[in-house]
Amino acid sequence: MKKSVIIAALFAFSGIIVGQNVPTGFDLTNHGVRIEPDKRVMIVLATLDAARTTNAAGESVPVINSPLSAEGSRFRDQLRSDLAALNPELRDRI
Repeated sequence: MKKSVIIAALFAFSGIIVGQNVPTGFDLTNHGVRIEPDKRVMIVLATLDAARTTNAAGESVPVINSPLSAEGSRFRDQLRSDLAALNPELRDRI
């Protein structure tokens, strides 16, 4: 009798466990959240990347030089090549 009750309980609870699957994706748009690139943030980050300072040896070095992913490094290289012709006085004021 006990064995049949235990087996019946196992079958009953196994159906409940299968019914509790976690959804494969979590969509933030269902909650009113949108994540997208913002031009203002990109401009601020480009300005910070263009800023320079002088080190103890008197060399011009970037103010911020954080490690990036491979894709981020390519973007930084492209940004620096685009800003290469920037006026040095403007760069110092930044």
